[in-house]
Amino acid sequence: ETVLSRWLSRVLNLMAGLKEQGGKAAIDAMKDRGNRLLDLARIVEAPLPATPARRPAARPPVEFRPRNLPITSIRKLILNPYAVYAGYVLRLRKLATLAPAPDARAKGEALHLVMEDFVRTIGPDDTPEAMRDRLIATAERILEDEVPWVAPRLIWLSRLRGASDALIEGERARQAGGQPVLIEERGRARVEETEVILNGRPDRVDRLTDGRLRIVDYKSGAVPTKPEITTYEMQLALAAGIARRGGFPALGQSEAAEMAYVSLKDAREVAVPD
Repeated sequence: ETVLSRWLSRVLNLMAGLKEQGGKAAIDAMKDRGNRLLDLARIVEAPLPATPARRPAARPPVEFRPRNLPITSIRKLILNPYAVYAGYVLRLRKLATLAPAPDARAKGEALHLVMEDFVRTIGPDDTPEAMRDRLIATAERILEDEVPWVAPRLIWLSRLRGASDALIEGERARQAGGQPVLIEERGRARVEETEVILNGRPDRVDRLTDGRLRIVDYKSGAVPTKPEITTYEMQLALAAGIARRGGFPALGQSEAAEMAYVSLKDAREVAVPD
């Protein structure tokens, strides 16, 4: 409800009393002009009928969809399909930073090189002490070559040294059950009933004593939790699927008996359920 100001109320009362001077007619004309403006405002603000738009969906025509996907992109496809659409259909790429930084990616790449080199040099008669010394020496050499930032390099080396005993213990347990047969080797297989090829390069594949496989992925950051593994962290299960279809030529068609993430922080191992 509109409430007139005291000033306007007095003006209207004064004009209403000026009958001979046309005060009432002036008030009526003023109200008519105001009502026309109010009618125009109501027309402008009235909602227009519209059909609700469909929810956006990254569903390009089949002929434009990617035919070759790495298994690491399936996580992104589940959580953020628009990122896959932008990268593989629109071919958009994130601009590189002006200067490299000691970020999580740089750390992961350096520590994976350490483990790759170290696992290749393990001998059947190595003692735990010899394995630990070689791990630290390998880390010192590779981090010196690959990490130009002094402070991060020393921090990463210190943390790896602190976890080295647990890492060696876990490695000896793995070596007792099987031997590495593939390290950073790429495999590929076609998804059934499609033209899509999945490709992947597991950090490590062991041949167990019963002939089946163990697939290992090293994590320099957070290790996936069980809910994550069962919903969108599927790279190890997909690698096992590639192996089952003979996608790693050196292995033939092989079943994976074990799949696990291994933390390089504390050597904690998280098994992936079958």
